[in-house]
Amino acid sequence: MPDITRAVLVLHGRLRNADVCYRSARTAEAAAGDAGTTTVVIVPQFLAGIDVDTHHLPPDTLHWSFEGWEGGDPAEAPVPASSFEALDAILVRLADRRLFPNLKLRAEGLVRPAGPRGAVATAGSGSMRSGHDRW
Repeated sequence: MPDITRAVLVLHGRLRNADVCYRSARTAEAAAGDAGTTTVVIVPQFLAGIDVDTHHLPPDTLHWSFEGWEGGDPAEAPVPASSFEALDAILVRLADRRLFPNLKLRAEGLVRPAGPRGAVATAGSGSMRSGHDRW
């Protein structure tokens, strides 16, 4: 994706309303004009078991306890991956220069979420904690 120069990662809060966060991020992206056309918007949704049941998702859908994703707890199923590991995987993917050769990866360009859940989650992310070589 050589045209991408900016990435926006939006984390939902306790309500796990990634759909609302996604719409808001896309609205901001459109309002950014030309800058929005070179931006990738990523809004992961950390599902809870109740979401899997409510939306009739396959039982092997990755999900956490209702609040467990906030603190990096292991997923309840299908594998014990923490939400921090999921965030790290996103960041590592963004840092892959074969995929995003023009993405600006500077620590001063990193904006942490303002909300308490997002701030806790990004603080727990290994890539953000350990001074990942690309961040």
